[in-house]
Amino acid sequence: MAILQGSWITNETSGYLFIWGEMWRTMASVESPGGKESSCHPFAMTQDEFTAFLGSHRISIDKFLESNRTTNSETRKGGIPNLAHRWQRQGVTLPTQPSSAEVREYPILSTQLPWVSTETPPLELKLWTVEGFRLNPSEAIQFLQALPLGSFKETDSYVGGDLRFWSQVCRWSLDLLTRGKFLPGVYRQPNGNVVSCWQPLIDSAIDQARLAKFIQVMPVSCRAYEGVGCGVWGGGCGEEEGKGAGG
Repeated sequence: MAILQGSWITNETSGYLFIWGEMWRTMASVESPGGKESSCHPFAMTQDEFTAFLGSHRISIDKFLESNRTTNSETRKGGIPNLAHRWQRQGVTLPTQPSSAEVREYPILSTQLPWVSTETPPLELKLWTVEGFRLNPSEAIQFLQALPLGSFKETDSYVGGDLRFWSQVCRWSLDLLTRGKFLPGVYRQPNGNVVSCWQPLIDSAIDQARLAKFIQVMPVSCRAYEGVGCGVWGGGCGEEEGKGAGG
């Protein structure tokens, strides 16, 4: 089964939504991690697989990427948008099945976590590299609104719990915006720079309770991502730094 994953990534200057996909493969079909500090996730989708996966659910990723709406210069032959420059690597810490004499280590799929047997060796946490698209805030809002939030249909079960959570947060943020619940503010970055920002005004009992609930139910997977991308824009697992994926 293929699952759409993703989370909001923060850094010193801004934030972005990183989305990627995981799909089951046989262990014989994936390459050995090779003992690197951060190994490529063997079940993560490639760019072509991920784009096709989204398309199968009537989600055209190029419609959400602003840089692809105003120019046709980055279009591949056949009219297919070239999205390699929006494809990047990201580090994520995942429960991992340790290696044994029979099989090498591998990350546990999100759909398998509830059914991990207590008789198997204890899982470990390991940093894996996944590849996906980076969406800026305005792109992320449109993308999250397009997801089937709250649907219990089997055809909509492809959306992971982390993105369902951020879809709920997105809708609440838009509700706060329509009610004028934001105030201008400033904050000091770790490097000493002072930047301006808009801060939510959580001054009602209902909004305070809602924020507390979001904090309580936030999936652990949303906190598993590294604060910044672990690779360069366009880089791919097993490719040289700076070399475009699929380009």
